[in-house]
Amino acid sequence: MKPNTFLCLFIVLLIGSCTQEKKSPIVGAWQLISGRTVTQDTVIIAPASVNGNHMKIIGEKYFSTIWQDTSINKSDLWYAGFNGGTYTFENEVYTESSEYFSILSSIGNTYSAKVEFKGDTMVLTYIPKDANSQVSSVDEWKRLE
Repeated sequence: MKPNTFLCLFIVLLIGSCTQEKKSPIVGAWQLISGRTVTQDTVIIAPASVNGNHMKIIGEKYFSTIWQDTSINKSDLWYAGFNGGTYTFENEVYTESSEYFSILSSIGNTYSAKVEFKGDTMVLTYIPKDANSQVSSVDEWKRLE
């Protein structure tokens, strides 16, 4: 085998073996654009402009969500919150396990949602913990660049 042929073959094999693991589509920074909660007799639709700003950051193993009410007078007390912890994403189901939460009673809770991607939008349809629950929630998150 000629040296140039051997070198070319070696480079092709080297490049082929350097494939990167495909990044999960859920990883990234997300901005809440709408939320909807439906109970037996009420539908609450909350576009992000009503409640303020919500951002969710999802890494390889960890997530964090922060929110702030921007609809109040800046001289008043303001409301903000956070949560974070670990998550899993398997079979189109996203499950958060809260290790940190500004609502202390929610530390240790888990929340699961079916995930659907529509372009740069992630739709989370939360799975009720009680199969007989009459409440459903759906959040829409837009990917941030």
